[in-house]
Amino acid sequence: MWKNYLLVAIRNLKKNPIYSIINVLGLAVGLSACILIGIFVSHELSYDQYHENSDRIFRVTRDFYDKDGNLSLHLGAVAPPIAPLLKQEYPEIEEIARILPAQELFKLKEQTFLENDGFYAEPSLFQIFDISLIKGNSSKALKDPNIIYFSKTLAQKMFNLDDPIGKTLHFQVGSKWKTLKVGGVFEDFPQASHFHPHYFISFKTLEDPELYFSGPDPKNAGRSGLNSNWGNNAFYTYMLLSEANKADQLAAQLPNFIEKYFGAYIKSHGYDDGSFDVKDITHLHVQALKDIHLNSRLDSEIEANGNMQQVYIFSIIAAFILLIAAINFVNLATARSAKRAREVGVRKVIGANRARLIGQFLGESVFITALSGLIALGLVEIFRPQVALLAQRSLSIAYLFNPVFWLSFLGLIVGLGMLAGLYPALYLSSFQPVKVLKSNLGSVKGKKTMRRVLVLSQFAISCVLIISTIVVYRQLSYINNKPLGLNKEQVVRMGNPSSLSQNFDSFREELLSNPAIKTVARSSGVPSNRLLDSFGMIEVKNRKEWEQRNIVLKTLVVDPGYFPAYEIPIVAGRNFEDDYSDNKAQHEFIINELAARELGWKQAKNAVGKRVKYARHTGTIVGIVKDHHFESVREEIKPLIYILSEGGTFLNNISVRVETAAIQNGLSHLEKTWKGFSPEIPFNYNFMDENFARLYEDEQRQGKLYMIFAILAISVASLGLFGLATYIGEQRTSEIGIRKVLGANTWQNIRLLSQEFIWLVLLANALAIPLAWYFMQDWLRNYAYRIELSALEFVLSLFLSFMIVILSIGYLVIRLSRVNPVQVLRNE
Repeated sequence: MWKNYLLVAIRNLKKNPIYSIINVLGLAVGLSACILIGIFVSHELSYDQYHENSDRIFRVTRDFYDKDGNLSLHLGAVAPPIAPLLKQEYPEIEEIARILPAQELFKLKEQTFLENDGFYAEPSLFQIFDISLIKGNSSKALKDPNIIYFSKTLAQKMFNLDDPIGKTLHFQVGSKWKTLKVGGVFEDFPQASHFHPHYFISFKTLEDPELYFSGPDPKNAGRSGLNSNWGNNAFYTYMLLSEANKADQLAAQLPNFIEKYFGAYIKSHGYDDGSFDVKDITHLHVQALKDIHLNSRLDSEIEANGNMQQVYIFSIIAAFILLIAAINFVNLATARSAKRAREVGVRKVIGANRARLIGQFLGESVFITALSGLIALGLVEIFRPQVALLAQRSLSIAYLFNPVFWLSFLGLIVGLGMLAGLYPALYLSSFQPVKVLKSNLGSVKGKKTMRRVLVLSQFAISCVLIISTIVVYRQLSYINNKPLGLNKEQVVRMGNPSSLSQNFDSFREELLSNPAIKTVARSSGVPSNRLLDSFGMIEVKNRKEWEQRNIVLKTLVVDPGYFPAYEIPIVAGRNFEDDYSDNKAQHEFIINELAARELGWKQAKNAVGKRVKYARHTGTIVGIVKDHHFESVREEIKPLIYILSEGGTFLNNISVRVETAAIQNGLSHLEKTWKGFSPEIPFNYNFMDENFARLYEDEQRQGKLYMIFAILAISVASLGLFGLATYIGEQRTSEIGIRKVLGANTWQNIRLLSQEFIWLVLLANALAIPLAWYFMQDWLRNYAYRIELSALEFVLSLFLSFMIVILSIGYLVIRLSRVNPVQVLRNE
């Protein structure tokens, strides 16, 4: 019996090649898209779960509020004293570890290596995280000062194939070189980790006052600074709790912890004037390790994170694609029911009951789905590398060796086959044999109504995706082309090592001696960085009294060349003077237009000449610069204050504007000059326009993936519509032949066949537009600067929907119109 059913299924596939291809190919494309999205989503959800104790690992974060209760900053890192005090205060913390990001210049024999993605780390990090050591002892790792552990990749780069254990190398501290001893080599962290260290230096190394200091006060250097400096929130702090459910209890106690320790700190330093409660201006939070990648977009993440919203969006698209493919199957199966009516009648006459017929048609459905599944696996392997490259994720072939994948895949095949085939099976098995054998037609009512509902659903989903795709494209285009208020083109950015900083004036003069170099500047940060630095509240002199203005000003330390380098317009007042002295540096400030408005001046020019107290200095506002985007356009423009450096401190970045027509000449001169002044440090640079492009890389990739899968879903829907229209057209071939004999032209026949679909398109758009508007408005809220939804998206959706119908029906009618109507009527 089942052999007979299988043979009938295969014969039906061969007998109706167009519908078979549409069914099998549509399902295969839908399944392959679903599997690819599933692999991507599974990868995103797997971040940091490879640690054995991942459910008990938490990160401590810190936020800051102004006195009006507005959140001004939420950092993923905290001050160094917090970790040991937490461990001392709360017994539920089994282990706690601090890591401090590092960028070090290493010297090994005659070679130098400038390496990023390093950390000063405490030994307990090896007890919290599962760090696989290739060489070395995890129980002794990083316990002594001046010890370094390398990742496998960096060890191979620096030591080639030699065993590095016990070998020494040097790293630069100021103008000196200090020694490190290699203690171990660890496996590279997997991609599904929220950070990827290349090396760990023992945390005790920071107890050297020359290595860790914050300001000129000796109390803020070395071990003393690590135990007392609550202002340097740069230390990522991880905890291993005795039980996962202790996290909420611990979080509830942190306000008292802040009051006890940070409150005492600010009182002892004279920051607390009694006008505020310390618990209202800063908080500590306990963040689960598994939430960092998808649910954390703080102001100082170690690396760029993913986005749970994207996971939801792609999951919904996968469901939409599968749903559309299943609707195609149901539509075509029910539309072709008359073709199989005689078969059903004969089977019933010779004794087949309804249950057996339902089993037959469900079996055929599962068979087609299984065939589509095999093709889908082939498509996945063809396109997986391209999707992985576009998503910048490691979507490896390992999924094929995962039993969970195969159980899910088989469940999906059987479940989808049963669901897609259920309605056709119930419908076909309900035919009455006497009526069927007499008329060759089914007798159940409601077939057209059901088909219309399914087509309407397809169109509605397609319209939502069309509108969403247009909105995503417009927003990504907007953020790429939005004027920033500064000129990022032809600006080269480099680091400013201490060896170069000591001779910077001579270095700058040598650079400017070449006409290809227009401007050279230094600053604490460069555009495209995050604005994190602030020195507290600002006071403005109003007549004879000083008034404190309760706003948070983001701070940049610059030299006079900064504004010309980025061509930031000064709209009132002047720039800092070139021949400034350290004394004058303490007395001049420049602010942006937004800062002027928030400080109370309606016109920016009115701020020029006003006296202010900021960063423990009293000075004068000498200039106002135009508001500009320093950060990504995801962030709002912030009130900014610029201060001159005292003695060249904090100026960690060099920006060089190069003549557009002499880029290569300028870069060659820049490299030659760099090597002349700092031969030991590799010459590394990047263009600022590339820095800004990197800000949106993740969004661009996700946007491209979204548009690819959305277009795929729309294509599958169009394929199903084409198949359905083809079948309906074949059923009405005689009618078209008669109309053609009576004088009807091609457009009249297209209008005849598309009339029903046109009404469905209009209704589908009416349903889709409110849904798409709601979801896109929610998505656009992620951007501080965004497009406004207009009628354009909705008109284009309607137009494209009509075009899909017209093209599907038009091709069919043109093909049928070429057939000789006499021949059609003779065959009839």
